[in-house]
Amino acid sequence: MLNDKESPFTLTLLDDDLCFQVVQFSGHEALNQPYRFEVEVIGLPPAMSLDRLLQQPLFLNLGHGQGFHGVLQSASREHRGAQRVGYKLVLVPYLQALDRSRRRRV
Repeated sequence: MLNDKESPFTLTLLDDDLCFQVVQFSGHEALNQPYRFEVEVIGLPPAMSLDRLLQQPLFLNLGHGQGFHGVLQSASREHRGAQRVGYKLVLVPYLQALDRSRRRRV
């Protein structure tokens, strides 16, 4: 098992240019269904305002420039100790954010 500092995976909040180390993630994708990734990340204190981050564009980097672009659908904070703050984030495709909009032009 990899140490947090050795994790090759990162999650970047593109609007704020924040990068987090990924502790673990799981995903689901299927035909005619949007993908969904549940990602656990760690960051340094102070803890962020999670409401401000919702619907922000994200990039889940799987290494060598490969990964998934999407938006932050939901977020929750977890305690990981005095030196680190943990977050559970849900990444979904941009297309899924259209269901929140009243104007749906394609």
